[in-house]
Amino acid sequence: MSLINQMLKDLEKRKDREQTITSIPIIQTFDSDHISSRSKIITGVIIASLLLVLISFVQSFFTSKHQSIQTIQKDKPALVTQNVAPMIDNSLLTPVNITGITVQTRENITEITFMLNHPALYELTSNNMQNQLVLTIEKSQLLTEIPPAHFMNDAIQSLNASEMNGDMRFNLTLNANAALKYVNLNTDNKNPELVIAIENRAADTHNISIQHNAAIKTPAAQSLLLQKYQIALEEAKLGKLQQAISNLSALLEVDPEYQDARTTLAALLIDKGNTPQATRIVNDGLNIFPDYAPFVELKARLLTHDGKIQQALNLLQSAVPPISENPDYHALIAALYERSNKDLFAVRTYQKLLAIDPHNGSWWFGLAVSYDKLGKTRDAATAYERAQSEGHLNTASLAYLQKRLESLQEAQNDKT
Repeated sequence: MSLINQMLKDLEKRKDREQTITSIPIIQTFDSDHISSRSKIITGVIIASLLLVLISFVQSFFTSKHQSIQTIQKDKPALVTQNVAPMIDNSLLTPVNITGITVQTRENITEITFMLNHPALYELTSNNMQNQLVLTIEKSQLLTEIPPAHFMNDAIQSLNASEMNGDMRFNLTLNANAALKYVNLNTDNKNPELVIAIENRAADTHNISIQHNAAIKTPAAQSLLLQKYQIALEEAKLGKLQQAISNLSALLEVDPEYQDARTTLAALLIDKGNTPQATRIVNDGLNIFPDYAPFVELKARLLTHDGKIQQALNLLQSAVPPISENPDYHALIAALYERSNKDLFAVRTYQKLLAIDPHNGSWWFGLAVSYDKLGKTRDAATAYERAQSEGHLNTASLAYLQKRLESLQEAQNDKT
C-alpha cells in the first residue's frame, strides 16, 4: 500500500497549493556575511585607542572559541543548508560552449539538437496557454547561429535566444497542434547533445477532440461522483482493494476526465502488481491530459519498473512542475539521475530539495549515495549521518547506510 498512500498524500498536498511558477537555481550558493566597517575618527586619540582595544579583544575571543563555534554550527538546523554545498571538480563547472544547433524532421517529430563541448545542466519550462517552451542551459555561451526561420516546419513557429546572467535561454514558440514529446541529454559519445523533440499532433486532432468531448456534469452529478470516489478511498484504506478498483473503474466509465479517480486507480493496480492494466489506465489519462504531473509520474514509475530508466527520465523532464509545488516529482528525477549514473545532476537536484526541506531523510540518503559514487567520501559520510539522524528510511536503505558509513569511517581512521 506504499504507493497508493503516497499518491493520496500528494493529491491532498497539491489541492492546498497555488499553481505558482517559481525559479530556483540548480546550484545552491551560500554567501557568508563579510563584516568590514571603517571607523570614523570622531574625537581623537582616546576613541581610536578604545577601538584598538576592542578589536584586539574580539580577535582573541574568536581565536580561542573557534573550535566550539564549529561544533555549535554542526548542530544548528538553521545552518544545515551550508553543509549541503558540494565539493565538485572545477572542470565540471566550466562554461558550456554551444557549438551547433540543428533542426531535423522525421515523420511528425521535429528534433532540435544543441551540440555541446561537455554535459550541461539545463531547465525546461512551458507555457501551454501561449504554446511556448523556454530552454535554459546554465553557464553557457552560444558559439553558433540560430537556424533561419525557413528551417522550421509546421510544428515550430520560431526559435530565438537570449543571454541572462551567464545562462543561455532559448525561446520556442510552437504551433497549436504541436507539443513537447521528450528532451534528452545524450552523453554517450565525446560530443554531448541536448535534443528536444516536438511532435506535430495535427494527424491526431480528431481523436483528441473525441476524448475531450466529455458530458457536461451538473452540480448534483459532480456531488454524486465525489461521494462514489470517497467511498472507493475508504475501501482502499480498509484493504478492500478489489472492491475499490471496481468502483474506481466504474467512475472512469462515467467520467474519463476524473483525474483523482484515475490516479488512485492506477496506483492501486501498481500496488497489486497489475502493471499492464495500470499502464493502460495511465496512458488513457495522458492522451487526455498530456502534461498532468501525477499521470506523468506514474508513467515514469511504470517505465522504471520495466528497466527503461532513460525513457522514464526523458518523460519526467518533458513536463516538470515547479519544485516548490511538487518536490516529490523532482526527487524521482534525482533518483533516476543516480540510477543512470548521472550523479552530478543528482547531487544538484537533491541540494535544491534539501533547501526546501532539510529534514527529509530520504533526500539526505540519496545525496549521500551520489556523493559516495562521485568519490566525495567526506561529504558522503556527512550526508549518511544526517540521513540516519532524520530517519524515515526503509529497512534496505538503513542497512546499506550503516554498512557504507562504517566503511567510510574505517577508511578515514586508516588515513589518520
